[in-house]
This record gives sequence, C-alpha cells and structure tokens, in this order.
Amino acid sequence: MSRKTIATMLILLSIALPCWSNGNCPDEKSITSLAERSKQTYQDFLTTTLYQRLSCQYNDGQLSEQNKKILTRAVKKYSEAIKQILAEQLEYKKYLEDYTGSDWENKFGSTGLWNQLKKDISNSQARLSQIKNANQPAQNTNKDDFETNAAIAFAQLKTGSDEHLNKTIEKWPQSRELFGKLVLQKLDTLADYSKITPTEAVLAAEAVIKNTSPNYTDILIKLADTAQLPIVFYAAGEAVQKDAPLQGLEFFIQAGKDKKQTFAADALKKSADLAYSLYNQNIIGCEKTINVLKNYLDQTADDYNGLYCYAFVLKNCQKKESAIKILEQIINSNDTIAITAEYDLIMLKLEVENDYAPAAQKLKALLEKTDENNELYNSILETYCKILLNLGGKENAQKVVNLPAKNNIPALKARAYWILGQKNEAADHLLKAENLSPQDVDFCIIILRQSAVNFDELAEAADKNFLKNCTNLAEKINFQDTSIDAEILSLEFQLVQTDSNCPEILAQQIEQICQKTSIENPDFLRLYARFNTKKGDFEQAYDLWSKLAGVNENNNGFWPAKYYQLMCLSKISEKKHQKAIHAAEVLLHSRTDIPQFWQKKLITLIAQ
Repeated sequence: MSRKTIATMLILLSIALPCWSNGNCPDEKSITSLAERSKQTYQDFLTTTLYQRLSCQYNDGQLSEQNKKILTRAVKKYSEAIKQILAEQLEYKKYLEDYTGSDWENKFGSTGLWNQLKKDISNSQARLSQIKNANQPAQNTNKDDFETNAAIAFAQLKTGSDEHLNKTIEKWPQSRELFGKLVLQKLDTLADYSKITPTEAVLAAEAVIKNTSPNYTDILIKLADTAQLPIVFYAAGEAVQKDAPLQGLEFFIQAGKDKKQTFAADALKKSADLAYSLYNQNIIGCEKTINVLKNYLDQTADDYNGLYCYAFVLKNCQKKESAIKILEQIINSNDTIAITAEYDLIMLKLEVENDYAPAAQKLKALLEKTDENNELYNSILETYCKILLNLGGKENAQKVVNLPAKNNIPALKARAYWILGQKNEAADHLLKAENLSPQDVDFCIIILRQSAVNFDELAEAADKNFLKNCTNLAEKINFQDTSIDAEILSLEFQLVQTDSNCPEILAQQIEQICQKTSIENPDFLRLYARFNTKKGDFEQAYDLWSKLAGVNENNNGFWPAKYYQLMCLSKISEKKHQKAIHAAEVLLHSRTDIPQFWQKKLITLIAQ
C-alpha cells in the first residue's frame, strides 16, 4: 500500500471518528470520573459550610459577619470547581452529539452513557444552583437526611418545642457539639433567654464545658438564672470560679443537687474546695462551710484530705469533739495524711484537756515514727520542745538539749541551756538560730538585761566567750528588732568592753539615745550611768547610780548600782571619798545579804 493511500485512509478515519483523533472521546470511565468529582466537590462544600448554613436556618436567615465571609469564600471556591466540571461534561456532550460514526448506538446509546451524561450535567447544574443559593433552606425532602431533620427541628423550636431536636440528636449523637455552638452563638446576641428550650440550654452548657477557651461567662450566668438546670449551673460554676468564687460556690452547690448527673460528684468536690478556700479568707462563715463540706463528704468515700479540711473547720468553729472524731477516723485509715492528723489530734486534745505531760509523751512517740524528711517532722520536734520547756524543770530541759540539732530549734535549745544554768551555750545557740521570733527576741533581751546588770561579776567569773556572744547577740537583735531596748543593750555591751575612754562614735550614739527615751527607763539609766563613769563625770554618774540603786532596791541590780554609786562618790572629792568609805563600812557591818562578789568589791574600795 502506497503512502498516499495510507494518508487518505487516515483522513477519512479522522472525519468519521472526530473524538478519537484528539484523544478526548468520552467513555464510561471518564464520564463516571467527572460525575464523582462533581458529587465529591458538592459534598465537600456541604461539609465545609455545614455550620454556616445551619446557623443561617437557626437564626432566621441571619449570619454573623465572620460566618458571612466564610460562606462567601466557600461559595466562590466550590462554584468555580463545579463550573469547571460542568464545562468538561458539556464538552463531552458536544462530542457525543457531533459523533457521526455508525457505531454510536453501540457505544453511547445502548450502553446508557448518553443518558448518564445528560443526568450528570443536570445534577451538576442543580448543585451549582444550590451552592450559589447556600443561604436558602435545602430542598432535600429525604426524611433520613440530617439537614432536613435539623431544619424541621429549628422550625419546631420556634413553637417552643424541642421534641424533634431531641430525636435528631438521638439519631445523630455526634451533632450535639455542633448544635451547642449554634445555641451559644445565638445566645451571644439574644436579649431574652425565656424562649430558649431546656435542650438548647443543655447543649450550650455542654459546648462550653467541652471547649472553655472563649469567654461565655456572662451568657452562662444569665442562662443559669433563666434555665436553672444542673448542667447549666455546673458550666456557670466552671466559668466564674476563679474571678467570682463566691458565685461559683453557689452554682456548684446547685449543680451537685442532682446526684444522678455524671458531673454531680465533681460539682460537689469543687463546691467543697471553694467553701474551704472562702472560709480561710473569712468570706463565708462556719455554718455555710460545714454544710457544704458535709454534703460533699456524705457522697464521697475515702477523701481523707477532704476529711482533714472538714476537721480543721470543725475545730476552728468550736466543734472540737466532732473534730476529734474525724481526726481519729483519718488516723485509722493509714492514709498519707494520717501523721498530720495525729499531730493535730494531739494538739487539739491538749487544747481541750490542758494536760501537757501526756501530750509530750504522744509527741515523742509520733516523732520517733515520723521520717525526718517529712515536712511535718520539724513542726513536731519544735512543738515537743516547747511543751517540755513549758513543763519546766531541769530534767525536761535536758531532754531538749539531748535532741538532735535541727535548723528550727536552736532558740528552743537556748532556753533549755539557760534553765540548766549554761549561759554561754544559751547565747551561742541564739546566735546560731537563723530566724528569731518576737518571743525569741524577748528572751534575748532578758538574757542581755540580766547579763548587763551583773556584767562585772560575769567579766571575772564567766567564760570570756560568753561576753563576746552577748555582744554579738546584742548586735543581732538590734539589727532585727527596732525597739529602744534592743538598741540600748547593744550600746551598753559595746561600752563596757571598751578599754579606755568611750569612742567618739559610740558617745554620739549614746547621746542620741537620750532623745528617744526617758531617764526613767532602767536600761537607759544603767547605760547612761556607765557612760558618765567611763568618761569621768563622776558627779553625774553618782546621781545616776543613786537613782538606779533606788529603782533596783529589791532586785539583783541593787548591789552593782550601790557599789558604783559609792565608787563614783569617792572620786568626786577627798571629803566625799571619806563619806563613801564610811558608807561602805556601814553596809559591810549592817547587811548580811551582800553577795560575795560585791562584798569583796566594797572591801577593795575601802582599802583604796
């Protein structure tokens, strides 16, 4: 066959079968593929815009600006996609209409492709129309279609009935959250909630509970006032508990009343937590707190932390016998909080019975079975020490001294050492204490005051470390305590340890203290007397020591003051020296209560 003959045959063939020549001849596969694309595109549109279209129906054709934008973008996107598919389907239709082959019937007629293509085109055109009119109610009358049922439910809601809405949710349970979002959106713009049905209120509350990121607080408060349903109360409680805990408490109390609800237990727990917190802030009183806690505990098993809080409130509300029973219940449980409960029980019984000896024994036993790493250990140890010291006696003081050293008890050991007469150890432990309580500072002042009164005797008889410790202790409490007593004692210990004349800075500080206190203050009187003695103003010093001797006539500060009074008098003049010697001799011969140290000092004064 010649080339010319072959070319002629190909031309004739292309005329007879035009769609084969360019490869675009439709077949079952290509027609079906376009139909599936059209169907899937429309389904994607329905899925993407379901919320916006339902919102439009639910809100009587009204859409928020945001939803309008979402729907408009989707309509444009999916319309263009359907148009492209429809254009290809119409092109296939033209190919089939223009096909002149004798086998047309076999290929497109009897096979049903022609009729299928026409039907597919009609479907695409209908879908395009429905996309463009997406804000209109769907025309689907299939009773099993979700959107049809939703439309019926929305129409029925306008009459005040939520029966069909409940049936729709029952058939499509996954739609609960979607309906809840629709209700919340509506409530956000609705002024009157009275027409909202119970089901709508429940759906809105569920939606908030599931997704708490948006702030629906105001909606829920208003809805709780209108609907008054347990789940709405619960959602409202969740929303307000941080910013308005008192209101949250009331919501949770209401939510927990229906014990059949799945959230009831959690509502009761949260009401108990809020009540306990508000009680500790003095916002609610005893009766309210006790009732809420009891209501929660009656419905809850084995919440020993809750029981402990309950016992704490009972104790503080003067229901101590009831508190004791609750604490005993916790102890018997062997729960992790049992040791704390046992400690509180010991202290509560001590408060009720006022018997310190058995309390000390119980605390010792509790201390022995408590791990030192337990945060309660130090509290038990400290309380045990305080009770031993309160019982008094050297035996109990020795028990305190023998206890292992802990960061929080040096000040208590100091008291024990003081009772045992070990003064230097007492001062040393007070210096070791990291923090001094106001009571500890008062004890320091007592030590320093007694030491200052008998400074001369201590300087000769005591360990020099004690005087050094006292000086450091005076500086420590003067730094921590702003009282005038602490400042005076600190200055006095600095003064008595100067070897010669008083340093200028120290002298200025002592003179300045005159502006802060009265000469009637015994501590200042003693400081100022020492100061004037140190600088050689014996007449002034004599007057001050004389006044101090009168103040201390009936205590151990008398003899130091009396000695210095006579010593200063002896240095004023020869005549007064003789007077001082005579007075000293009279004292030695007439008084039998002169301490040995000061007796020797008076004898030495006479011998000078």
